[in-house]
Amino acid sequence: ISPGAADAQWLEGETDTLELFIKRATAAGTVCFRSPDECRAWLSEKDVDCIHVASAVAAFATAVPDGVRVTSEYTRADVDTIPAAITPAAAGIAESGTIVLTDATSPD
Repeated sequence: ISPGAADAQWLEGETDTLELFIKRATAAGTVCFRSPDECRAWLSEKDVDCIHVASAVAAFATAVPDGVRVTSEYTRADVDTIPAAITPAAAGIAESGTIVLTDATSPD
């Protein structure tokens, strides 16, 4: 998409869809990072001991601090034992800050 083609022109004062997505997603409680360093700092601050990094986005494991266990295995049974995850999303909807996950890219 060329710059400006997907701007939220029907929303007064909103022209940057990435910024709009971040604003709406964080308002709903999502944590957004602009760099691996921001992610690493947050994981350290929250004292996360284990994180699921989906194999489709394995390169993002570089954002995980030393000492945090990284696993690519995850099932619904792990929901209470793995406090954080980095997974691919099918889409993001800027106007609502919605993240769209699909069975095809999400574990069990």
